[in-house]
Amino acid sequence: MSQRTAEAYRFSIAYPTSWWKVDLHPRVRDAEIRRRLVEGLSDRERTERAELIRDAVRAARTWAAACYEQGALQFHGFFDIIDGVPLTAVTMILRYVLPEGEELDLSDLMVGFALRNAELVLGKGTAANRTELLDLPHAGPAGRFTSIEEVELQDLPPRRFSVMSTLVPLAGTREVLIVTSLTPNLEYAEHFLLLFEQIADTLTLERVTVDA
Repeated sequence: MSQRTAEAYRFSIAYPTSWWKVDLHPRVRDAEIRRRLVEGLSDRERTERAELIRDAVRAARTWAAACYEQGALQFHGFFDIIDGVPLTAVTMILRYVLPEGEELDLSDLMVGFALRNAELVLGKGTAANRTELLDLPHAGPAGRFTSIEEVELQDLPPRRFSVMSTLVPLAGTREVLIVTSLTPNLEYAEHFLLLFEQIADTLTLERVTVDA
């Protein structure tokens, strides 16, 4: 399903069938997140893994609230328990509007991220810490960076996440779409980063007229 940006573009992005979408509106998101997280789990799994599920629901709700406050356009998530290990990930799409008088130079912007990443010890020399310019098949020029970040959200203890962000300027506007995916499962970061890349690479942009 396509979605409209604030200005002259529609965008769409494809997610694996195992991922779920959450309506970020406060009236519905908390109940929807719990329902989505326990879908596909047996009654026995729900009972045996009640604590893991509770923690995952709490974290997902906190992330969703933070995304809503930032004006996120989409929020998708994944949760499963494999051999007793909880696997979680989220992808959010945000919109950034450049202030008047500020010009976006994608190359300069990515140099800034590269310099920042160079100072990070975690993930250095691996796919978990890199910066690049690329052309997305259906969205054009973009910048991408990965890093391992210690994130602290309200009501949650600090935790390290493997993060991938793909920045896509919308030509002819002052908007930038940002596709950010993250997971706390650092031991599987390499696999998740490949998946995050595949998701972001499906981003499709369509220029539309004002009255479309």
